[in-house]
Amino acid sequence: MIAELAADGGIRAHYPFAPGQIQPASLDLRLGATAYRVRASFLPGPGTTVAERIVDLKLHEFSLAAGAVLETNCVYIVPLIERLSLPADIAAATNPKSSTGRLDVFTRVIADETRGFDRVAAGYEGPLYAEISPRTFPVLVRAGSRLSQIRFRRGAAMLDAAALATLHAAERLVDDDNADGNLHGDGHRHRHVGDAQHDGHTCRGELVTRLPHIVELRRHRQPGTGGNRPSCQSAFACSIRSVELETKFHQR
Repeated sequence: MIAELAADGGIRAHYPFAPGQIQPASLDLRLGATAYRVRASFLPGPGTTVAERIVDLKLHEFSLAAGAVLETNCVYIVPLIERLSLPADIAAATNPKSSTGRLDVFTRVIADETRGFDRVAAGYEGPLYAEISPRTFPVLVRAGSRLSQIRFRRGAAMLDAAALATLHAAERLVDDDNADGNLHGDGHRHRHVGDAQHDGHTCRGELVTRLPHIVELRRHRQPGTGGNRPSCQSAFACSIRSVELETKFHQR
């Protein structure tokens, strides 16, 4: 459906799609060549475009052509390479890619005249923008980086409250008779790497991540595979799969 939609003009881009950009159920969205740091997150609202709001809220703009660092706890708006011209019966929703979430980069997509993030109305025609705010460490991005993905749907795909209650009663989300009983008092599941005895006390081991100074978002080709896979690089030569871990213990 995505390739056909693009061929019919429903998805337009300044550059051809990159290899692996079209996924089985989604399309990766690529950052454009310019980024804007803005005062705060925003929604344009009816009758207003994102570009108009950027003019009001922009602190400065910079190029991503050669790469640029996005600092933590700052809000950036980046026009995306892809834009839409959707048929009247097709809507879309966006979400961060899993690799973006693992790096603790907060991102969501904005469309013109919208009242909600990550939602594109049926029949929408216009550009798309990514709002990006790194949470834990600065990230290095460049034009073409893929932080979000978009999914398309035809017709009403959402269940109302009654239908959802019926589905919940008939189907199980977790195949465990004591699923809620496995939660701790704080509502979270906990994992630890083992216990040890020290001076008569039982100590519990925890995994603690040593964070890099800057993480670079890029894509590389895995040896022996036919596609691109996300990875990250940093001043510590750190990737998602080989983050340096250290173990600490505390008394319980």
